[in-house]
Amino acid sequence: QELATTSTGPVPNFVPEARILDVPFLFRDKAHARAVLDGPIGQELLTKFDSKGFKALAWGENGVRHMTNSKRAVNAPEDLKGLKMRTMENPVHVAAYKSLGIVTTPMAFPEVFTALQQGTVDGQENPLSVIMAANFDQVQKHLTLTGHVYSPVVILMNKGSFDKLSAADKQIFLDAAKEAVKVNRARVDKDDANGVAELRKKGMTIIENVDKSKFVATPVTERLEPRPRADRYIQRTDTLRPVHLVCRQRQQIDIQRACIDGQLAGRLRRIDVQQDARFATHTSDRCDVLYDARLVVGVHDRHQLCVATQRAT
Repeated sequence: QELATTSTGPVPNFVPEARILDVPFLFRDKAHARAVLDGPIGQELLTKFDSKGFKALAWGENGVRHMTNSKRAVNAPEDLKGLKMRTMENPVHVAAYKSLGIVTTPMAFPEVFTALQQGTVDGQENPLSVIMAANFDQVQKHLTLTGHVYSPVVILMNKGSFDKLSAADKQIFLDAAKEAVKVNRARVDKDDANGVAELRKKGMTIIENVDKSKFVATPVTERLEPRPRADRYIQRTDTLRPVHLVCRQRQQIDIQRACIDGQLAGRLRRIDVQQDARFATHTSDRCDVLYDARLVVGVHDRHQLCVATQRAT
């Protein structure tokens, strides 16, 4: 096979740096995610596929993921406890969903409809476009617009096949991928605009107004196997301002070396973590900021680093 389009679900198994894209609530919205993926961060991540035998042509998307199930309406995180949910075979997703009390069941997508139909799992999570295309309304009653993860896809080509092309033909493939992304995103936007009404007509009970802060505030207790250098992409996404690294260990660390491109050097001197505390504060020349440490995604100088959500100032 020479060409494929895949979600980022299995991608971290080959390109560990890409796992940062699957962190829940990483992006503010689709526009923000698209800007990051089309900008320097996303384009740099595409180059990481080369050494793995792939040529990554462009970033597309499935959209923003929401939760469905056949058991009950989900209004808050506690409503998810005990639900058997199919997840992608993605360690970031599994760790995050377990923290919500979900009984996670990693499963390949072609098996999902039958598993929902037979009651092997109670629910699943996907963007509206996927929920409609897969006819999940036939086997799911409840939909909650949690918007918990932005789900990118990547257009891949066999690296050997790409390298055999002339320079002109290579550019044709790259340009074609960009045009495909435009069409893809337009379809996702259309489905997001019309999906709720369409699924409601088909009988689904839909909760649109969700207090996402309750989901964001749920601490992730399962530690992921550290993957080096994932941290270097965190701050540059400009999502969780003004800084995104906190230390889960019970000590103080100098974070100047953890700053990206030196842009925070001199302003942030250290991070203080109180023993057994969920929250960490960093000391800044400008202000003290309180954070909620949620998910380990990388390692820096033997210190466990976490994505952090700004909690209060």
